Amino acid sequence: MNAFGIVFLAALALATAARLWLALRHVSYVRAHRGSVPSAFAAEISLDMHYKAADYTCAKTRLAMVGAAYDAAILLALTFGGALQWLHEASAAWLPEGIGRGLLLLVLVGTVMTLLELPFGLYRTFVIENRFGFNKMTPALYFLDFAKSIALAAAFGLPLGALVLWLMAQAGEYWWFYAWLTWVAFNTFMVAVYPTWIAPLFNRFLPLQDAELKARVERLMARCGFKLKGLMVMDGSRRTTHGNAYFTGFGTSKRIVFFDTLLARLNPGEVEAVLAHELGHFKLRHVVKRMAWLFAASLAFLWLLGWIMQQPWFYDGLNVQAPSTAMAPAWPPASRSPSTAARRAPRSGPRWASRPKSGARARNVAAASAGAKATTGRAPRSVLNWPILSRRKARASAAACAGASGGQRRVFTAPGAGALAMIATAGPVTRAPRARRRPAGRRATPRAARARAAPRAAPTRRRGARAGTARGAPRRRGTRGSPRP
Repeated sequence: MNAFGIVFLAALALATAARLWLALRHVSYVRAHRGSVPSAFAAEISLDMHYKAADYTCAKTRLAMVGAAYDAAILLALTFGGALQWLHEASAAWLPEGIGRGLLLLVLVGTVMTLLELPFGLYRTFVIENRFGFNKMTPALYFLDFAKSIALAAAFGLPLGALVLWLMAQAGEYWWFYAWLTWVAFNTFMVAVYPTWIAPLFNRFLPLQDAELKARVERLMARCGFKLKGLMVMDGSRRTTHGNAYFTGFGTSKRIVFFDTLLARLNPGEVEAVLAHELGHFKLRHVVKRMAWLFAASLAFLWLLGWIMQQPWFYDGLNVQAPSTAMAPAWPPASRSPSTAARRAPRSGPRWASRPKSGARARNVAAASAGAKATTGRAPRSVLNWPILSRRKARASAAACAGASGGQRRVFTAPGAGALAMIATAGPVTRAPRARRRPAGRRATPRAARARAAPRAAPTRRRGARAGTARGAPRRRGTRGSPRP
């Protein structure tokens, strides 16, 4: 094992240890606060619901901990265990040198990793989701979705992989740049066609029929300057009881999609609040920023891959005896894009039960509940469907969604307090006045206290003073030290 192998092992151990430590800290925090409902939600959330949310979060996080160790074991088996070399030898025995052999190696590596990760998906869906009453998917529907995903991966991935391998062989030293341009174009194309071509293969989408909700959403869109093609309802209840709403598409294909489970549980005002949270992402350009970050990270990674694949120590350190053009993109860290490297579980449960929160975050939740009650006349019906924004995001969302008329609503600005996106839909937003703070250790004098308590009187003329010169007003130059008349 050379120096690169040692560095690779150290990086893998450090990354895995960090994931496990964060997950363990997460579980410890949730379990420590499992026994009591936060006071802001005590009237709306029962203790049994709180127990369920905490237990559900802990179960998902424990599965993620096992998955982190499992991923590390797979990576070690493929590299130092010799599995990647064995797959390369199998592809070389079946096909001659060329793009076909490289594509076969990519297919073999992808197939092995997909099959190894399949048990986690089954356990998550049919054990954890079933245990907590969220799953409505049958095994037949699960494997039908799995088969559709494999077919789509083959239809889009094989031509893309062949093109990248051709660029690696023909484009010379800067193949990584042309491969990056291809990857950017492919991702942009997939974002544009997903709503109309791919999503309907898995779910049924119908136009929103609720006239009241549609009118409210359209008014909200007009206030925010958000143009879209349509409002759709997705049959999410076929697979889960989780509720959600999201934006999808790009350019003219942009649309808003509501889960039918969300519409069944919330009234129009609450749905509008959930949508206002999503509009905060639109206002702050989170999607654009995320895509820019992914494109920049992929460019840096492809440049690094193009350099290290020319170094003999790269293959020696990974226990690969027969270097090839396809071996570098088949390397497991390279075969996963930055956007799909992490395993993501379905999100549900109160935000305050799903991850550790500081005291400021807890105050965010309390202030958000109070803000919703001040705006709508009552507290949120279910914390499961009321997204909490940070103070900066809430102000940006409120500023984006505030109308030109209507009653004013204050956004909570106490230290660390957040605001619910529902406040943004109630009209123009004004910032609550914040008390001025004295420096630490400095006490107010009695005279200053009396001056603050007493009403300020109109300025009076001093006896014998010139006309227009009030007490306390600055004197003109040349009058200092002059004798009084």
